[in-house]
Amino acid sequence: MRLSPALCLNLMSGFLLLFLVSMQTRSEDAPVKVDIKNVVEEVARSAGVDPSRVPLIVDAPADVAAKVCAVSKDVLMQQGGSGSAAAGCVATVTSRELERIVEQRVRANQ
Repeated sequence: MRLSPALCLNLMSGFLLLFLVSMQTRSEDAPVKVDIKNVVEEVARSAGVDPSRVPLIVDAPADVAAKVCAVSKDVLMQQGGSGSAAAGCVATVTSRELERIVEQRVRANQ
């Protein structure tokens, strides 16, 4: 059975679309590197941990990073690309979600 050029083109377009959608899903799930040095004291106090034990950069879900860095999630996803380099931002405020992430990381490293 021989496929027509038009059918081959449609099949290739469909596979390309599936590939692009799968790449977007992966980048949305990828963690964002959040620099928390500007809010480390507040994060430590709220999380109930020693500030000297708090890492200055933590991995956070994109929605948490967008909230504490005051940028849109879309901007972070564009910055991160298709997984070639992690997205990153600098926190300007803290949130309960960020404090939980820091608390879990500090307790895991004890």
